[in-house]
This record gives sequence, structure tokens and C-alpha cells, in this order.
Amino acid sequence: MVDTLGPGGGGAMYSAVVSPHLSGAGVPTLFLGCDMGGLYRNPDAGADWELLDGREINMRFTIDRSTPPRLLPPTLVAFNPTVAGTVVTFGDLRGLRVSQQNGDPGSWSRIAIGTTTTATGTLAWASSTVTAIELDLTGRLFVGTTNGAHYHDPPWTGANWKDCSVPSGGFSGGEVIGFVIAPDPASGLDAYLLATRGVPGAPASPTSPAVPAVPGNVFRSIDSGATWQDVSGALPATWQNPALGTVERRINSIAGGGNANLYPRAVVYVTLPSRNAAGFQGGVWRSETLGTTWVQAMGAGVDTGTAPRVAQYECLAVSPNNPNLIYVSAYGRENQPDPVPTHSTVYRSQDRGNNWQVVFTRPIGDPTYAAGIAPNVQGGWLDFERDGFGGPVHTLAMHQHNPGPIGPGNQAILLSANKGMAYLSANSGSNWREAYARPAGAVAANQPWASVGLEVTTAWRYYIRTPNVHFICYTDLGFARSTDGGDSWYYPADAQFDPAIRPWRSNFYELAIDPHPTRAGHLWAAATNQHDLPYDSQLKVPPPPAGPPRLGGVAFSNNDGVTWAKPSNPAIPPNASLPPNPAVSIVLDPTSPTNSRSLWVAMFGDGVYFSNDDGVSWTRRSTGLELGPANDPNHNVYRLHRHTDGTLFCALTGKWDFANKAFLQQSGLFMSVNGGMNWTCITQPPHTSTPLNLWHLMDYAVHPLDSSLIYLCTASVPGHDGQVFKTTTRGAAWGTPPGPGLPPPAVLDLARVGSTYQTFLQAFAPFFDETDPSRNTVTVTTRTHGTWTTRNGGGSWKEAKALPFLSSQRLTVDPQQPGIVYTTTYGAGVWAPPDVYVRDNPPGHRRPTQRRSRNQPRHHRPQRTGARPTGRLRRGQWHREQHGPQRPRLRGPRLRPLRQGT
Repeated sequence: MVDTLGPGGGGAMYSAVVSPHLSGAGVPTLFLGCDMGGLYRNPDAGADWELLDGREINMRFTIDRSTPPRLLPPTLVAFNPTVAGTVVTFGDLRGLRVSQQNGDPGSWSRIAIGTTTTATGTLAWASSTVTAIELDLTGRLFVGTTNGAHYHDPPWTGANWKDCSVPSGGFSGGEVIGFVIAPDPASGLDAYLLATRGVPGAPASPTSPAVPAVPGNVFRSIDSGATWQDVSGALPATWQNPALGTVERRINSIAGGGNANLYPRAVVYVTLPSRNAAGFQGGVWRSETLGTTWVQAMGAGVDTGTAPRVAQYECLAVSPNNPNLIYVSAYGRENQPDPVPTHSTVYRSQDRGNNWQVVFTRPIGDPTYAAGIAPNVQGGWLDFERDGFGGPVHTLAMHQHNPGPIGPGNQAILLSANKGMAYLSANSGSNWREAYARPAGAVAANQPWASVGLEVTTAWRYYIRTPNVHFICYTDLGFARSTDGGDSWYYPADAQFDPAIRPWRSNFYELAIDPHPTRAGHLWAAATNQHDLPYDSQLKVPPPPAGPPRLGGVAFSNNDGVTWAKPSNPAIPPNASLPPNPAVSIVLDPTSPTNSRSLWVAMFGDGVYFSNDDGVSWTRRSTGLELGPANDPNHNVYRLHRHTDGTLFCALTGKWDFANKAFLQQSGLFMSVNGGMNWTCITQPPHTSTPLNLWHLMDYAVHPLDSSLIYLCTASVPGHDGQVFKTTTRGAAWGTPPGPGLPPPAVLDLARVGSTYQTFLQAFAPFFDETDPSRNTVTVTTRTHGTWTTRNGGGSWKEAKALPFLSSQRLTVDPQQPGIVYTTTYGAGVWAPPDVYVRDNPPGHRRPTQRRSRNQPRHHRPQRTGARPTGRLRRGQWHREQHGPQRPRLRGPRLRPLRQGT
């Protein structure tokens, strides 16, 4: 099984969805779509989440190559309301997928989209335009797009899409943001409604004409979705367009339901942007006439204050079978002395918005009120250590199995999330608990937390200092440490960082760990306020003054990362010579004096700096370390490596030309044999006879026993695909060109990995299997195609499918447990799959895999011995490269699942 490691959460979570059906455990299945492409499933509303395989479904990809660039949608999820186990998803890369087994791995199949039959012929529409999906009671599948909607009756062959036509005026208002399908007892009809967000107006520019505003609209159908009419005329315009100073109608969300036993009409709700226009405008609006009329539903108890700003009401959650029960998230005014609470929260109404009460108050950051409102959320580590992280709730879902007034047997289960945390309530919002982490100690600050499988952030590196002491470097979260071999994690609070380096705390790119036993716990970190370098999304962020300040430097700890400060010596000004650039790589010379270590640090956009006094003072050592014209050279140094023979290597990554909007300067790999005093580019002449055409170098690997053997990875840029190259001569030659004037061939490229997952390759980093005496076993991680291994020096490659996430970054082999390989990912935290990357027991290379039982410490796994099993491999046996990902194995005692009414 696969382990997930880390404290949990940390990234934006969208598309919270709760199944309308109960599982065998008596609770519904939960889904969460997240910002880095992962779709997570919780099958029993319990403690553990499962990342579904991006090869089968989902994988909203974060690189957008469309023109003009578009905002990529989160993963969408919809359940069949009458058939338990049927779930449909949409992801940017995998399109529409359906499972009849509640999303179990291996149960997904594709639904073709893209061509709709209309009265006048066929209408083509691209999968990239999909923004919403929904199912009605008959299994009719609806898909909303950026400019309309379509439906398909079962069976979903993909060959019979029909257009949701609007005979009068057509669809307008931009993207479809959601559907409501509910019975209306008064009319005897099933009400079908959808909402469009609206298109904001924009002024003319030197390169484009003015864009007229198009209001957000609500459309209704009374013939099961075949034809629609606009019913939004009574909704007001409440959004203040900052570009034009005009007021336009935009719609944030739509939800609703119907039940003749509870209310005689179907009720539909929308949220509108709020504004102050001689009083509060916007918020929650409802219609009890299938959209013919609308009234504001901002009754008693909800915040309608206007100073110093107005609260914004975003997402809705309504039971399809109980239109009286409604929840709405609010981005509050924070700490205002009003009679009602003003913090960011979730409100609940049991009477269709006539009266409201606060049902979500986090333990830290949210004040307690004279009105008697106390925290009702059991928080996780982010609540305690990063006050304010994640912001307000921006996705909300609910399930009430027995519709009716809240009470015993009629409780609602709710799932909410923001840009870092997720929470569950089993009693209609009266109490919540964290759903993104498991407490491994007290539920308080400065306590350890364990993973529940919901790792939703980018992990850069994994370190093992001792069998017990492990570290993770993150971008966005910074740093975490474990004292029990990775089973649980501490996260340092703001107070544990010196104020001088606190602005850098969110992005730790690399550690230099002093290996000498007398300096145990001494760490240096390359840190910055800019995340995810050198990905192209960050290379395109303008430097100051056009862009945000880029700050960074070297942080130091002498206690295994418990506290951090600048390296200091009372006699020397700290960091006297480091520029205020992002520090992205740092290496230490273990042969230097133990009381005055030599270090090199890469300052992105400037160069390499050297210190021989434990990092207290620095001098620039970058002679020759640049490419491009003298008046605008590329100084984007990215990763340093010191070989055991003393040779230094440095990757110079790509440079984005802001004027021409392209990569115009090449990147390259550099080498120094004199401690960085002088550098030579080993991918360009005169050093090499086979120059490489590198536009976006990502990372490289030098064999630890032979600095002549090097692999390097490049990422795709427009016009140049990502590739992997190899040299056995320190760059004197990078293979044999196929003809005069042609570049040398890559050992791995898109032709070898295929275009099933993506149509371009973003190779990230190579890694040697140090136990292979032939030196031919190399693993390459990619952002687009998962992880690939060659066992013959690049002659052939095989994908390792143990991880369900395709954006892998770096590997760390446990020196005490050679069968354990830790993988950091671009958006799914850290994973420890079985021994599938660097060992396949080839002849002369045999080593048993070590595994641990669930309750054993990570560093006391039993050693498996004997020959490799023959025949079909079962789950949990040896290497599972042919079997794909399995459900994450999570450490520690399992929390009991939620039960309704508890």
C-alpha cells in the first residue's frame, strides 16, 4: 500500500460534493476537487481520504496552453439522485467520466462529448468549455459550458447530445455555474433551473475593443431541460465594476430543492455580490415561483452591515429534499462592533432565509461575541499555527437523509473547505471537526499532526537526518519536521521564526544539513516568498517594480528546525552580502572546518554566493555563470550540487522575456572546478561538441561515483517540447547527433512517454539508483506524465504507476530502509510507495524490499526475504508497477466515521 506523509491540507479545495445516498456504513461518500488537479474521495465520511487516479479521471491541469489563457475549472462531480453508486466527474484532461461503483479505482469509463444535435444540424463544443454538470431523476445528464448547455439521456454513449435551446434571445451571461432540479408541488412540474455568472464589461485598450457587460441570468425549463427561458429579470444588478464604475448583475451560486411534505413550492436560491448603495444590496435571494419573482432572503441574524465594507455571500448548500434548510458561506467584515457577528463564517436558516444563525466559528482568529457565540470548530494544525490561512469557506455541500426540521434522526452532514483546510459536521453545523489532518497529540498549537490522505500542496524535498528525524520542504507551507520517522509532523508557528526571516517562511526550497555528529541539528535553508520556481507560471511573474517584491535569503536552525533565524555572529553583519532575491538552492561542503562551514547559495535572478563562516557573510561567485546578451543576461540560477570529488554544478533555468512574451534566452548547465570562482557552461560550445538547445532547464543528476555521468531534464515551452538528455563525458558530448547541424537525440521525450496523459512533456528531475553497479538505472519525474524508469541507461523506459498523481518532483531513498522511496509532488504532498522506482531486482542488483505493518514505526519495518513471488502479484506484494495505484495506507489509529445525529 501507499503511504501519504505530512501534516495534511495546505492547498485550495474546491468542488465539495456529498452523495445523496448512504453507504453501507450509514453515511454518504464525500468528494473534494483541489486546485492542483487532485480529486479526493472519502467513502464513509470518516477520517481517511483517497486520491483518485489521475490516469482514470480528473487531473485538471495547471498549465494552460490555450489562446487567450483561460481560468481552468476545478474538477466537477455529480451523483445520480436515484441510482446509488453512479457518479459522474469532469476534469480538464480526462473529460467526462462515469463510475457505477461509487468511484472505486478501475470502475471509470469515458463519456464522449463535443458534438450536439440541434434543429439545424450539429453544434461542436469543446471539452475545455465545460463549467458545470448535473443529473436528473431519470438519469438525464446535463453539461453547462461557457456559452450554453447540453444534455444526454441514458445510456451515455456520447453519441446523442442535444442542445438546451433558448428560443427567445438565446443563452447569455457567460459560463453556466450550476443547475437546480427539484419537484414543484404547486405546479406538479419538475423545476429545472440554471444560472450563468455574467460577463464583466471592460474598457477599450490599445490592442482590443471595449467589451460590453452581459448580465448573469437564471434560466428555467418546464420540459425536463429541452427548452429554456430567461427568468432573471427581477434580480438586481449589485456588482460594482471597478474598471468601468458601472453596476452589473453577476451571480455567484445557485441551489434549491422541493418537497410537498415540507413546503408547497420548490424554492430556488442564488447569491449575488454585495455592495453598499445607501444600505446593503445583494446577498441571498430566493424564488418560490420558479424564477418568475425574486425576493431578498437576508433575514434576521445575518450580517447586512456596511462599514467598513459589506460582507460577501458566496456558496450555497441546500438539501434537494428540504427547501427550508439552507446554508451560505460569508466573507465577513471581521471584528466589527455590530449586534450580529461579522466574521467570515457559515450561516444556517431553517425557514428559507427569514432567520439565520452562525454555525461556523474557528478556534483562532474568530472572536467570541457578547451575543454568546463561541468557537464550534475543532481546528487542525493550520488553524493554530497559521492564523488566517485559507480564508473564508468557499465550497460547501450537505446531505440530509431524512428531510425535515433539524433534530434527532434528521441531522445534516456538511462538508466545507477553503484554500487550505476542510471541515466536517455531523450535526447540521452545530459542531465541526477538522477533516484535513489527524491529531497525533493534543488538539492545540505546537502539537504533531498526521496525514489523513488529504495532502493538497506542493512538496519540494524530503530529508531523512536520522531514522526518527525527517524534514519536508514545501512551497506555500515552508517547512515541517517529524520526530517519529514521518508518522506525524510539527509545523513551526510564526513565533518560531525570527522577524527578519518571517517573510520567507512559506517557501523552503532546499536544506543543507550538517552531517558532523557534533553539529547534529544544524540546518541551513534556502527560503523565499516566491513559490514554485522554476515553473513557467512563476517565471512569468514580473520582477519588481512591475511585480510583487521578491524576498529571500538563508535561514539557520541549530535545533532541527524547531526555531529559525539568520545565521549570525556578533562580530559579523548577518547576510551582509546577499541580495534580496529568492534563495532557491543551498549546498554545504562536508570537508570544510566543522566550526566554520563552507556553503554556496543560489540567489535566483542574481547568481551564486559563497560563505566560509557558517553562512554569516557571503561573497558573489558567479564569474561565467550567465547566458544571453551582455546588456540583459540570464542570471536565473536555480539548483546547485556539490559532487563528492569537489566539482560544483549549477542549473541556469529559463528566462521569460516580458516585452516579447517568450523564452528568448537559453538556459544551461554549468560546472566549476574551483569552488565557484569560475564557471563553464557544459551544454554550450566551446565546452561541448554537441550543444543542447535548452530553453527551460528544470533539474539534473550527477552520478555520486562518477561526475562524468549526468542526466538533465527540460520542460516544454511553446515551440520546444520537454526532453531528457544524457552525457558520459561531463558534457563534452551529449550523444551522437543524427546528422550535421542537428542536435543530439534525447534519451526520453514525448514520443516515448506518449500523449495519452498530455500532449506535451514537462520533464522535471532525474535520479540514479545508487545500488545499481551498472549505473544504468535512472528514474525521471515529470509534471505531466508521472514517473519513468530506465534500467539500461535510457534505451527503454517504463512508467511506475504506484502513485495516483502524475505531477511528481523528487525522490528520496531511505538509507536505513532501501525499499522505501519518498516522492514529493507538485500539489499532492509526499508519498512513500513501495519499491517501484529504483529497484526491480535485475540480475546482480538484488535487494529485498522492506515493508512495515500498520502499527510499526516507520524505521522498524520487517525485512522481506526470499525470492520474488511468481505469478499474479496481489495487492501489497513487492512491486506493483503493473497494478497502478492503491488506496493510501494511513498511519495511526483510525478515527471513527461520522454518524448522523452525533
